[in-house]
Amino acid sequence: MNNLLLIKAEKWLSELGIKTIACPTCLMVSRDGIENLYGIGVSYQAFLDEVKIGIESNRIHWTHKDDNWLYMDTL
Repeated sequence: MNNLLLIKAEKWLSELGIKTIACPTCLMVSRDGIENLYGIGVSYQAFLDEVKIGIESNRIHWTHKDDNWLYMDTL
């Protein structure tokens, strides 16, 4: 896990108005926040690709998801 990349992603997402919660092992990203910005039915992988461009790193990925959150970590 690269905490600096997760901090960079958290800042980038907060600038978009997407709620995040930093955890010791990952960054929780609000599914509702993404859908509010991009619309219902958004491809979370396509969104992740945009985040990778925004933070200039290909080392982030989704580890898992639940009804409310997507969990981001680094390689």
